[in-house]
Amino acid sequence: MYKKYLRPIALIGGLLLLVTGCAYPAKLAHFQNNKSVQPFTYHFADGGNAQYFYLKKNITSTRKSPTEPITYVFVVGGSDCTSFAHFLPQYFRGLEGESGDIHLYMLQKRFISEHTWGRSFGCSKQFVQADYPEQWIADQLEFIQQQLTVLQKSSNRRVVLLGISEGGEIAPILARRIPQTTHLVILANGGLDPLDAYSLQRTKMGLAPSDKLRKLLDAPELGARKNTGLILGRTATYWLQVNNIQQIENLLLLKIPILMAMGIDDSVVPIESAWYAQEQFEKQGNKNLSVLTYPNADHSLSSKSVNFLPDFFHKMDVWLGVSSSTIFE
Repeated sequence: MYKKYLRPIALIGGLLLLVTGCAYPAKLAHFQNNKSVQPFTYHFADGGNAQYFYLKKNITSTRKSPTEPITYVFVVGGSDCTSFAHFLPQYFRGLEGESGDIHLYMLQKRFISEHTWGRSFGCSKQFVQADYPEQWIADQLEFIQQQLTVLQKSSNRRVVLLGISEGGEIAPILARRIPQTTHLVILANGGLDPLDAYSLQRTKMGLAPSDKLRKLLDAPELGARKNTGLILGRTATYWLQVNNIQQIENLLLLKIPILMAMGIDDSVVPIESAWYAQEQFEKQGNKNLSVLTYPNADHSLSSKSVNFLPDFFHKMDVWLGVSSSTIFE
């Protein structure tokens, strides 16, 4: 039902929320006093590199039992160039390891330094040029597969992909390509194709489309040649590749448990995107999706008075422990 809002109205170029706001779902103000976790450097096969962070969460110093699975969570972050360092370790409060030891790995995009603060302060030219889906997917695939080769090889483990905001569009693609994946979690995103979701959100806000972006998407080959500059801070490559992501198709092809969470008042990705995913899974008879929605919560899962992130991460922990897609129904 939500498709009626989408392509005919606008492939919105006034997507400033996509450009400036679709970042890790937490307000920087909440995390300014964090004690940063120190980054590591991952060296890619092509000679490039990126920083990554590692956290271990558990309730006790040892596993609760020899049979308790170890959970490896690979976090795919959002669209901004802000460093994870500003959010750690407090961001993952609530994910404490009730389901067993949890190891979190967070690979940043290329050209994000430890203290980079985000688009409002300016992303580097190198970051902008390397910021497009094919690069993110290739980098995450290489990193995750390399980590999995050196981690515990026992079958008694969980491999979880956690896509946050824009990362929620990449995580399903990764889950399809990484056969070891046992669970998928999408935070602050849903089931609509990326530009459909942002178009709907901009339409709901009464914001106008961008002629430049619309022309690029209407005539991709011609537009890519003519648009040597940036459109809304992104390259033509970025927009063309994002436009090709088939979000609901990627989700529906997965047979593993999927957990999706959004704030009802998300001003970046419309809540209709989560409802659309729920409808499509029900229509197909797929039982592997759980959807959590938070009233009055924004893109960061926060309201004016409540930060719902710890509640979400606690529920994610419980969900991992029971390995059921229907626990919250």
